[in-house]
Amino acid sequence: MIEKISAGRKYISEEYCLKAFDKFCAMKENELLTPQQLADAWRWKVREKSTANIGMIRELGLYLTMQGSTKTFVVPYANGDMPKPAFTGYTGSFAEEIVSFLKAKRSAGLKYRHEELRLKDFDKFCNEQSNLKLSPQQLADAFIHFQEERGYSKSRRSASIIKAFGNYLTDNGCSNAFTIIDKNFVAGPYAEEISDFVAFKKSCGFKYINSGYHLRFFDVFCATKENESLTPQKLADKWVLKRDNEHPNTRAGRVDPVRVFGKYLTSIGHPKAFMIAVDAAQRRTPKPPYLFSEDDIDTFFGACAELKADEKQPSMHIVLPAAFLFMHCMGVRTCELKILMENVNLETGEVIIIDAKTGERAVYM
Repeated sequence: MIEKISAGRKYISEEYCLKAFDKFCAMKENELLTPQQLADAWRWKVREKSTANIGMIRELGLYLTMQGSTKTFVVPYANGDMPKPAFTGYTGSFAEEIVSFLKAKRSAGLKYRHEELRLKDFDKFCNEQSNLKLSPQQLADAFIHFQEERGYSKSRRSASIIKAFGNYLTDNGCSNAFTIIDKNFVAGPYAEEISDFVAFKKSCGFKYINSGYHLRFFDVFCATKENESLTPQKLADKWVLKRDNEHPNTRAGRVDPVRVFGKYLTSIGHPKAFMIAVDAAQRRTPKPPYLFSEDDIDTFFGACAELKADEKQPSMHIVLPAAFLFMHCMGVRTCELKILMENVNLETGEVIIIDAKTGERAVYM
């Protein structure tokens, strides 16, 4: 528990739960029970009163297992699933370097909690049987590609963290250093033209982040072996084709920047120009938004107040009402709420919203 508090967690209600469990274990009728029998008896005792207490004791059991204690026990979930083994340390080819990297970041005053989760994913990825023979550079490239397949938002954050880790290895002269190429870097047949076009758009006041991302992949698409012999127009036509299980909005999101880029090439008389019709990939018409009435809002927050503690997520009945109330009062989007970390000042009430749709801004509680 001291470790949890030293890590920045208050652990007030959890401490109360652990004291109650300790008192239960010290009862005369329980003194001959084994650690596993004690955990089972406690789970049976509090099963109808508080699932949060069961979750807390499950976490204690995982901690004891991680520490190699002789008093270890396992508390299964309500559906019978066993909890995942606790994290016991980095075991991949970058284990020592990750530990020193995190230590350097935290000594500089950074919490680096979310970043540590990405590094744990990277360490686990490096330790998979199919990746053991890959070089450091191949591991980094394969991990970024794996993250990109899981979604752009997460891949962007993972790439940023792994890139920072690679720079750290390079700066310290580590033998397993690697380099993550900037996602805005292009080296295909349209490399120079895309760089000029993106620079032009930014000079006009556009951020052009996501569009630049799609243009980069269009350039990579053009440079692949199967496409290198195609004419510019055939390349564009092939790019427009709908992919398997692709949502119309996703397709339009990747086609539109390339269509505008082709229009730009045509306007300057470029020999590699092409044309894509405006209606080649149309977005799905969004449904009109539903506007909540005062009664709807009261009903919604009334339902939030009645949420009960869940065994797998014992604090969710506290977190969700607070999150929804914060979004309602502050006008914060869901995607903006998800990335709030150390940008909250509880003393002044100031909250800095980063990576917002309209740029960085401050709201006040």
